[in-house]
Amino acid sequence: MAQQSPRVVATIIWAALLAGPTVFLGVALFLVVSLRGGAGLGAPLAEPALIGGSLALSVVTMALSWLWAARMRIVRPAQGGVAQRGAPAFPPGPEADAVARLVVACALCEGGALAAIIVFMQTGKVLALAPYALSWLALAAHFPGDRHWAQLSGLPAGTARNPMIRG
Repeated sequence: MAQQSPRVVATIIWAALLAGPTVFLGVALFLVVSLRGGAGLGAPLAEPALIGGSLALSVVTMALSWLWAARMRIVRPAQGGVAQRGAPAFPPGPEADAVARLVVACALCEGGALAAIIVFMQTGKVLALAPYALSWLALAAHFPGDRHWAQLSGLPAGTARNPMIRG
């Protein structure tokens, strides 16, 4: 089996991480609307506090995904360090680092989106989906296109074209 380029693998990982909160939103909408008539699934808690906390989490994780995760330093064990099982997925280098940064950045956004869905399920308030939208859009914006891939890898833009994008 031929080894996929890090860019293709990063695109697949991004799509999988984006699908998680998207599918979970569908499940939540079904549960809230069908089973409770839009009233939420939990006991009435302090709705403003839940929604505000969810919004704060979404803002913080979105900011971290762009300001920290996209620039984080990758630390590798020394050559004589711990033995690894099998061969690494990619040879160490800027593109492997970019995949790691992308996974961390997307996971931060995904966490905010999933937390917002849980708040929506608890409250049944459409306003609880605002933090979800913020996190989902931030996650979607992490698509590994040429410009973002260059930022993640430190390589010049266009150096490694994404074969999953035409043009």
